[in-house]
This record gives sequence, C-alpha cells and structure tokens, in this order.
Amino acid sequence: MSLDDDHREVSEPLKFPMPFQARVNPHLDMLLQRSESWARAMGMLSGGGHPDDWAVWDDLSVFHTIAAPELTAYCWPVAPPRAAALLHDIMVWYFAFDDHFQCRYKVTRDTDGAREHIERLPTFMPLTPDEPVPSPRNAVEEGLADLWPRLIESRPARWRRDWKDGITRFCAGAIQEMVHLATGRVLDLVEYVQLRRETFGSYTAAFYVDISTGVTIPEKIRNSREIQVLLDSFMDYMALSNDIFSYEREIDDEGCATNLVLSVQNLLGGPLPQAVSIANDLVSARLRQFEYTLDVELPEAAARLKLNDAERADLAAWVEGASDYLSGILAWHVKAARYRARVPLSRGERT
Repeated sequence: MSLDDDHREVSEPLKFPMPFQARVNPHLDMLLQRSESWARAMGMLSGGGHPDDWAVWDDLSVFHTIAAPELTAYCWPVAPPRAAALLHDIMVWYFAFDDHFQCRYKVTRDTDGAREHIERLPTFMPLTPDEPVPSPRNAVEEGLADLWPRLIESRPARWRRDWKDGITRFCAGAIQEMVHLATGRVLDLVEYVQLRRETFGSYTAAFYVDISTGVTIPEKIRNSREIQVLLDSFMDYMALSNDIFSYEREIDDEGCATNLVLSVQNLLGGPLPQAVSIANDLVSARLRQFEYTLDVELPEAAARLKLNDAERADLAAWVEGASDYLSGILAWHVKAARYRARVPLSRGERT
C-alpha cells in the first residue's frame, strides 16, 4: 500500500501552522559527537562490549535517521550542555524502546515476552536509594539504568513519582497497541487520544521542559484549570501531529491499528487525503488551544492566584520552553529522515 496511489492524492498542499519560531541549541555539535557513543555504550549499537543480540539497530544509517541530536537541539534550544546531553539520551532511549519492542515483540506477536519485558522496566526506576535494581538483560534496560539516576538527581519525591509513572504508562501503552494490533480494532477518537498520550510518552513531556529551562511551573498555579488545559493541549499537539507524519510507517510498514488518521477515516469514511486533512485540523485546534490559554487564560490565572514577580518569571520561562518544544518537534518531523517523504503533502509530491 503506498501513498502514491491515485486515490490517496490530495489537491492542495498540507500545511502545518506554527505560531512559535523554531530555534537551534548552540550545543548541537556536542550532541552530534555524543549520539553514537552513548548508544554504543548502552548496547543499542554493536561494538560497545555488550552481547551482539543487544543491538537495537544493526544498520548505523537507520540509527541516524532518528536524528536525535537535531531533535534535542530543536526542541530544547536553551538547554545548557549537561541538560542537553541528558535530554538527547532520553530521546535515544525512547526510540530504542520503540524499535526494540517492534522487532522483538510486535512482529513476532510475542505478547507474553512483551509483558515480561514491560514489567521489569519499573524496577530500574527506584524511588529510594535502598531499592534493589536488577542487572540489565538488554539495551533498553541498560539505557534506563543509566538514565534514571541522572533524571532524578536533586529532584523532589513528587517529581520522581510522576516521572516514573509517565515512563511506566508509556511502556504499558505498547502492550495496548499490541492488543489492538492483534484484534485489528480501530479506536474511536476519544479512546485513541487517551491512549496516544501514553504511547507517545506525553506524560513525561513537561519534565523535559523542567530540565531544559531549569525552572518548574510554580506550585501556586500548578493545579489550576488553566495549567491543566495548557498541558493537555501541549501533550496532544505533539502526540497527534506525529501520527500524520508517521502514518505510512505505522500503518503500511508496521501494520498498526492505532493512528489518528486511521481513527478519523474509520469514523467518517471517505478517502485518505480527507482523513489526513481533518486530522491536521484537529491537531491545529489543539495548538490554537495552547496558544489561547497561554496568551489569555494564564495571565488571568496568574493575577487571580496572586503570583509574585519571581513566580511569574518562572512561569514565563517555563511556557516559553514549552512553546520551543512545540515548534521544535514540528521542525524535526518535517526534516528528519525517519518520517521524510511519508506525508501526502500535495498532488504527486512529497517533501
């Protein structure tokens, strides 16, 4: 099945509105030098002293299509070197988990093996120093064991719990995808959006902004309705926009049954280009909600809750970091070879 089929053509180019300007982290060169070395040290690439069957990517060119250094540089342009290196390694780990899970469990339909793999991963994220940690048995476990102490360093207990919960939900979402793959069931939009927040790792996204900016959302406003709306639209834009770019990879190449475009097409019928256009409208609506909440509702909430000058400065820095993340992830999707030439942008043309 190919997006070049006549019935999949679209008459107008697909546009991706973005009100925020993408920037590039000045430490991109450092990330480019780091990328292979960290993946190899974790066993994700061969040659690092780990068993050969640990390797997630046998072909180095496939690893480089991820463009993790560019992803990091686009999404977190203000992150200092140490934070940028940590964020880069997190991104490589997420892709390693995804590609390892696809190859080892989804393709073989090994649900029991997948569940065992998923159940072990939380044991590599102890909340206290006295919790025992098992020896890694694959590159995904090795990577998580390396990342976790760096992620939680000097972080409060609430942050650690929420971070562990977000990663656990991301991993558990892969099992749900396997279930839907086995049954061929296409989720309705409400079900799908909730699942996609998990399978994209959206529940950890706010923590990346914490790491990159060095600030957190002030406690006084953290639990407000406005912040929850901002976070929901923030998570949804990233997760659902990925579905448009990854449609062919997921549906045609991997046979997945979970994708926003597929859910829209299943609900409304009609040709694929129409479903892509509607999906893009839904994604753009989430971006507009983020922008409206940022520009209109957050200032009102800050005044209502009487944030002081320091709290307002932290909130401003945090939401700017979140805006950078949104513009950066779009820029990466457009340019990364992992997804390039997989979106039906215009009649007879791909970019």
